[in-house]
Amino acid sequence: MAFPSSPVLNFARAASEQEARLLASKLVLPEHLFLALLWPEASSGPTVLSAYGITVQRARVAMHEMATWGGEPLRGALPVAVATERAYEIAERYAEDQPVQHSDLLIGVLSVAAPALERLLLKLGVSRSHLRAAVQQTEARQSSARPRRRTAVQRIDAAPPPSPAPDVIDLRPAVARPAITLPGSVGASAPSPGVLGAPDALELRVGELSLRVDALIAQVERLLAEPANR
Repeated sequence: MAFPSSPVLNFARAASEQEARLLASKLVLPEHLFLALLWPEASSGPTVLSAYGITVQRARVAMHEMATWGGEPLRGALPVAVATERAYEIAERYAEDQPVQHSDLLIGVLSVAAPALERLLLKLGVSRSHLRAAVQQTEARQSSARPRRRTAVQRIDAAPPPSPAPDVIDLRPAVARPAITLPGSVGASAPSPGVLGAPDALELRVGELSLRVDALIAQVERLLAEPANR
């Protein structure tokens, strides 16, 4: 799938490769991408990383303390590690068919397994999950300024969306109908067990219930027939 070009993405690729060369790495790893996102040129404004006081100078010092030097900085283009490419892919998908931004790349690099990056973040006093949650919370607060988030795109050849449900129409008459009077009564309590005449009382109640059911049926039939008589 082809994603829109992004100046931030292009800059991050070049800067992360330069960070890898400075550490004499043979691959561009996720921690190098993280360092690239700390460059002032990587973003046009404040970021979550700057809010936590994480600067490229601090991160480079921490990386140099962790790195095992293997010689002089390498020349030429460096291959990109699978985990780093995965971070770019996550960032592009998180951008939802829009140019990748700084926060998208940060989510991407924080979403891949990278032991060296984990150690770097711990030395900087933060955790990967903490940073990722902070980025997502910032994105949620800025959703009104960036309406592209979670916005569905309607394809030209897609079926039209279903029409909204019609307004509910009140079919009840304007004038209240008189209450329906039903024959019989079912409110009397049944005789206690063992009382003489209990079967007769039960039959009487069944008969009253039958009369009430017949009256209800007749009332429903009368109401159904009213529109036809108008």
